Amino acid sequence: MRVFFKKSVLAPWRVFCLASLFMALFNQTLCAYAGVATPNCATLSDASHPDRPVSGMVFSVAQNEIAPRSSLASITNTVNYAGVRIVLFYYDMSNVIHRSSVQVASDGSFTIARPADYAKLQFIKVELNRVALPSIGKYTFSADFMSHTGGFDYLSFYLYADKLNTNASSESKYTSISFNQSSGDYYFTTAIEVGSDLNSVFYNYSIGPGFSLPYGGYLKFNFTKLPSDSKVDFSTPGTSDTDKQASNSGNISNINSNVEGISSSLNTFSSSLLSVVRNFRTDFNNFTGTFTDTYEVLFTHMRNQATRIVSAIENIHVEFGEFAQEIIDNDNKLHEDQLANDNRLSQEQLANDNKNHENLVNGYDKSNMDVSAGKLSGSLDNYEAKESELVGSVSGYIDNFTYSDPFSKFTAPLSDVSYFLTGIYTGLGALNIPIAFSLTLSIGLICIGWYRFRGG
Repeated sequence: MRVFFKKSVLAPWRVFCLASLFMALFNQTLCAYAGVATPNCATLSDASHPDRPVSGMVFSVAQNEIAPRSSLASITNTVNYAGVRIVLFYYDMSNVIHRSSVQVASDGSFTIARPADYAKLQFIKVELNRVALPSIGKYTFSADFMSHTGGFDYLSFYLYADKLNTNASSESKYTSISFNQSSGDYYFTTAIEVGSDLNSVFYNYSIGPGFSLPYGGYLKFNFTKLPSDSKVDFSTPGTSDTDKQASNSGNISNINSNVEGISSSLNTFSSSLLSVVRNFRTDFNNFTGTFTDTYEVLFTHMRNQATRIVSAIENIHVEFGEFAQEIIDNDNKLHEDQLANDNRLSQEQLANDNKNHENLVNGYDKSNMDVSAGKLSGSLDNYEAKESELVGSVSGYIDNFTYSDPFSKFTAPLSDVSYFLTGIYTGLGALNIPIAFSLTLSIGLICIGWYRFRGG
């Protein structure tokens, strides 16, 4: 019995130690989840302060400071590079638009290789999706890029923001931004207001002559929080959703209250368990010396109770873990749906651009007009040849024609006779009247005779 008693004394303490260790780890896990839910905990995409570390940061400040920087500025990265990608829009030899995208690496670097059908550049897009965006508020947004290559100039920069609305069309806003550049590096900074439910914030830029592929370098982004009354250069869609923001704040408060209630309940349960174990130890010591058999029965019962308590705690931990995993799975599914929708919108826009370009290039068919023009040209040439032949023939006949007057040999004698008779007629004076009458009568009788001779 003495040996059994010595072994039995150690078993409850082992149970107590295991239960205490498990409670400490479980409370730490709850505090971590509560930190994610509370607005006081900074996220990876929120603006961080160099002198205050952010929970969950993938890269430390020291890592960012030793990373390569451009010749224009040196900023501290505050975004999660997992939410940043680079998209190359380009034309092929048929003037059809294509795109090629790459994910930015964990150190902020990327390289875009030359596609096999690449002909010339349209523009480059740098996209920050929800994973890389800060919470609602006003920020100074800065971007710094160090290029591996140079020999070209950036022409223009445009900042865009997209918001997806449930059962409604999406919203989009954009503005031009000023920038600095040097030997392929660029840097810009602007004040923006980030709204709710943003799908992405991205900027496009075009490049002048001298650009060639591959193209790459190192990128850094910085969001620094501004006071709520600050003036901004650009407001994204969703900045006026005050009701939704209030609803989100209320949901966060409810989550915090629930987590705090769970944590308080678990702390109370832990205290109760500790009290039960202590009471058990006291009772156990009191009954050990005198009532060994009773103690054995009581110890067995208490050990079973402790086993059930530990099993209940394990079940709570499993259920809580399943609940947390369900939240994580839902969030991942939402993110994947958003990415799929973004890809669908981009593909639709690309297809529409290709269709418009195809209509402009190949939509006009002038083959029938070319055939008609050829026929008309041939007819005009034949007509011109015939006309030239006819004019040449007529011109020859006209040039060879000579007019001969057969009456020219009679005009002079007749003129003399006429002059003589006219002189006689004039010289008769008043006697010319009967002569004129007789001549007129003779002409009239001749006409009458001719008429009757013809059978009139």
